[in-house]
Amino acid sequence: MTVTEFQHDIAARLNANETLLQGGCRAFAEDAQDLYFEIARQLDEQCGVAIVVATPEGERLGDDEDGAVLFELPAVEIVCTEKPGVNRTRPENLTALRAALRAALLLDSDELQFQRYRQEADAKAGTLSAIATFASSVPLALSDTNPQP
Repeated sequence: MTVTEFQHDIAARLNANETLLQGGCRAFAEDAQDLYFEIARQLDEQCGVAIVVATPEGERLGDDEDGAVLFELPAVEIVCTEKPGVNRTRPENLTALRAALRAALLLDSDELQFQRYRQEADAKAGTLSAIATFASSVPLALSDTNPQP
């Protein structure tokens, strides 16, 4: 599995969760070609929470029998962002924090271990983010391909 496939798999798992869907959330893989457009649309037009699956760094494990480089991700971040002034006008919507905690409960497993969460505010953009961080023990293959689902 490549990092791109890994991101898309996690985003699909989050998008299949009824609590997140009914709470106004939509997840995206960090490598999605139209990521910034989709985030803006989710925050402004859909009045919800945008969830981005981010993989900020990888650590080399070695090579497989075919010579492919294998690595693992010491941190996988699920970044949940909202514009409170817009998102919270809909009482059924989850806050960014509640979305991050729901993702932590949903994804925590032997292969993806929940580690911590943190919150950040961007006063200039008018957004709040809650980031759930996981450690991953899934070996991934290094690839520069970019398949789009």
